[in-house]
Amino acid sequence: MGRGGKGRGGAVYSTNILSLAGQCRLTQNQAGSATIMSPTFERPKTYPRNPDYILPIAPGEHLKEKIDEIQLSDEEFATRTDLSLEVLLLFYKGVIPVDGELADKLEKATLIPAKLWLRFEKRYRADLAHVTEKYRLPLTG
Repeated sequence: MGRGGKGRGGAVYSTNILSLAGQCRLTQNQAGSATIMSPTFERPKTYPRNPDYILPIAPGEHLKEKIDEIQLSDEEFATRTDLSLEVLLLFYKGVIPVDGELADKLEKATLIPAKLWLRFEKRYRADLAHVTEKYRLPLTG
């Protein structure tokens, strides 16, 4: 028999009740008889849907994850995309922006569409500008 229902001998059981049994509280009323109270559950913590902070993620971080996923070294990837290792490392940090030419090279090497690389770049620059303005930080990257 699956979840809940009649077992052998006609007893009704439920796996849900068994799992809740340990969570019930036993209390005594004024007359001294015991009463089983409903299980008490803690509400899960909630987090704001719109946090007041933004963490800019450079497109190079997405690329680094993809390179790790396909198990290539930085040197091998740089060779495949006809980029220097120095340019690749600066791209990881967000110093070098994605333009149409770089997006095309990345698409050929990763099979992630060029439009998506350009969108990553646009979002990164917008988030970076927002953080810079909000916290009055000097613009880097």
